[in-house]
Amino acid sequence: MTLGLDAAGAPASLLALTPQETAANAARSDGRQLALVPFGGFVYAGLGYLFYDHALVGPGIFDEESQGTGLCVRADQAVTCNRVTVNGDTILWKPDQRILNSGGLVVDDRALVYGCRRVASFSTPCTELALCRTGDWYVVSA
Repeated sequence: MTLGLDAAGAPASLLALTPQETAANAARSDGRQLALVPFGGFVYAGLGYLFYDHALVGPGIFDEESQGTGLCVRADQAVTCNRVTVNGDTILWKPDQRILNSGGLVVDDRALVYGCRRVASFSTPCTELALCRTGDWYVVSA
């Protein structure tokens, strides 16, 4: 997989806020902003799967509050990574669901099992596993 380029040939944003999220950030007056923070992923069968955190960041440099985890999928040669939506929401796992063996997602013929465990202030190792199964996108939680 390679980085995507925009029409002018400049590097394109792989994971971007929606226009509604951008407008909500502009309307905030508390110094906080929604950010999409990638932290892990894998490539399988020509598709890239990127896990990211919906985080409220600021106003201080270390101020960050997780709102939950999302997943985007990028086909080879695609410019952007398409954010997965389930029931109208791109947050697929709430922060309290980020425990090993508590969440999974099924898309087409693949089941994706996901989990993280915070071990220190700046260390949250995550595990992602791809398995085969048939179905549409849906979230599986314990």
